[in-house]
Amino acid sequence: MWHDRSMWREDAKLTELKPLGCLSITPDHLCKKVCMAGIFCICPCVEHHMDLSKRERQILEILYQRGESSAADVQEILDDGSSYSAVRGMLRVLYEKQLVEHRSVGAKYLFSPATPRDEAAKSALGRLVDTFFAGSIEQVVTTLLSQNERKLSKSDLDRLSALIEEAKGESK
Repeated sequence: MWHDRSMWREDAKLTELKPLGCLSITPDHLCKKVCMAGIFCICPCVEHHMDLSKRERQILEILYQRGESSAADVQEILDDGSSYSAVRGMLRVLYEKQLVEHRSVGAKYLFSPATPRDEAAKSALGRLVDTFFAGSIEQVVTTLLSQNERKLSKSDLDRLSALIEEAKGESK
């Protein structure tokens, strides 16, 4: 059953509609996903897409580095004994999660990331900030600056200071 209230899911035990939670994704990123109750919904929340396995992350990284690759190219780069059909299966899963796109070239498909890297990075960073830092950018920066193994150079600190000053000016 499809329902058109895109930000809600229908609970199987209750007749009320419950919010899914994330409304920060534009309508062209909507997906069709089976809800926990087994009911189809149109969900603007990509949170369920971001539960990526290590292999899915590796494949996405290859596609981001190369821009476009066939399954055979990905298999060759992985170089870990994965079968061609296993790589094709993972690409299909990523396609179903709307994380990759493909186009036909002759008898093969070329796969590429569905989202530009900078957009994907912003989205992932937003989820990280929300999940581990309760939405606090200050806590993120404090944590980054307190890491002893990742010291910032004076020029890095100067650039960050300039960005902070610029942000102060914009918030007035």
